[in-house]
Amino acid sequence: MNRHHLKRTILLADGAGCAIAGLAMLAGKRHLPAGDPLARQRVPLVFALFGTSAALVSSSVHCRDRDLERSASVNALWVAWCAVNYRKCRTCTTRSLVGVTGILDLTMGVIQMAVRRG
Repeated sequence: MNRHHLKRTILLADGAGCAIAGLAMLAGKRHLPAGDPLARQRVPLVFALFGTSAALVSSSVHCRDRDLERSASVNALWVAWCAVNYRKCRTCTTRSLVGVTGILDLTMGVIQMAVRRG
């Protein structure tokens, strides 16, 4: 696998992950009690996740190092959001969703920075 193909695969995988997280937020409405802070943020989160997904997929066309840097920066923002909001979640389902999302975003950001440098 050449570097260009590897970069494209990483960006597409990250974009797919964001889309899956957005779908989980849409489907998880019944798991979000009215008082859960995540319930109030649900609609903006879905738009942000789908927007991030679209940006990642579109940047996979060129797969430049700066695309990977930008993606890693966005992943860092998602990790920060997850860290701040994890304790605010009131159900096991929402804590799991936020925790897994944070871990996956951290992992993808590290991979993107490592491939960019390589």
